[in-house]
Amino acid sequence: MRKQIADGIRAGSITQEDLEVIEKWVDLIEKFGPEQIQNDRTWYDHELFENWKGHRSSAFHFKGRIIYRIEGARVVVVVVKITKDHDYGRK
Repeated sequence: MRKQIADGIRAGSITQEDLEVIEKWVDLIEKFGPEQIQNDRTWYDHELFENWKGHRSSAFHFKGRIIYRIEGARVVVVVVKITKDHDYGRK
């Protein structure tokens, strides 16, 4: 994931402002759990289907998404992909 973010920064597809919003997302998840994101309408968080069944998506930008899943009884949030252009593509 770090490589994907670093590549996005170098390519200019992820801005400093995007990073700040992503960091806020991470802070909220760590402090309050995924329910906070899922219940906060500003994140437009929703469940995904088809190829992404079992994953969720949160908006960090008009088109940008953080694609993640929750594993097990202990809440472990795994960020699977960050996309700047709302193109979920393949896992």
